[in-house]
Amino acid sequence: MTVANANLSDGGYIAILDENGSVVGATDYLDSGPQENVTVPLLEPLSENESVNLTAQAHLDTNDNQTLDFLTSNGTEDGPYTVNGTPVTDDAVVTVGEEPTTEEPTTTDEPETTTTDEPETTTADDETTTTDEPETTTTDNETTTTDEPETTTTDDETTTADDETTTTDDDTETAPPTETPVHNETES
Repeated sequence: MTVANANLSDGGYIAILDENGSVVGATDYLDSGPQENVTVPLLEPLSENESVNLTAQAHLDTNDNQTLDFLTSNGTEDGPYTVNGTPVTDDAVVTVGEEPTTEEPTTTDEPETTTTDEPETTTADDETTTTDEPETTTTDNETTTTDEPETTTTDDETTTADDETTTTDDDTETAPPTETPVHNETES
């Protein structure tokens, strides 16, 4: 049961009394000052769809032991707060309805399985790339033709265009350049 608010100027307890004045529930010790939404445990739960007149009553802690001794002392200790000799109380009719049932979502502990028919490649950045087939790049054959022989001059070698012969210091002759087919095929 919940008491919306109470002000216990000297600290104490909130007791719940039934129609006969018997204590049917009480809080633990509450500090002094205003209290809001105080839960008061009942000794026995109320039945469903039962309407009951209950009274909330504020009690002092007269022996300063922070234990409600009102019942065990036959009312001589931890008596109620009073105004002009009358106990401070608040009456209410309490009806217990059916508790709403809520369905919680079901979870499974089974791991999720993913099947891939294609090969996977993982890159350094933890990205996954899936390829269908190996990629092939083909370059057509190229033919390069030179109309004039190339002339290169270095300290060790001399090339002349007239004779189309290259002479080096060791008197070796080299034939002029010819057409050379170029074939490039790259597979990746």
